[in-house]
Amino acid sequence: MMIIDTTDGNNLRLLRRRKGLTQEEVADRLHIPQSAYAQIEIGITRPWGVNLQRLCIIFQVSPNFNVLKR
Repeated sequence: MMIIDTTDGNNLRLLRRRKGLTQEEVADRLHIPQSAYAQIEIGITRPWGVNLQRLCIIFQVSPNFNVLKR
């Protein structure tokens, strides 16, 4: 059974919408397919490493902002 945590995705979705970006635009900046970014937003997968750093840059938040609140 897969557990899906939508809290992280909701945080990312909120940041993305505040920036006026589409999922495809964020995915392009991460150099991943839009479908892979969509999976992050719905909580199936989590960003890590370089993609997590890039998300902080895209959304202009510090890594301490805790894009993925746990």
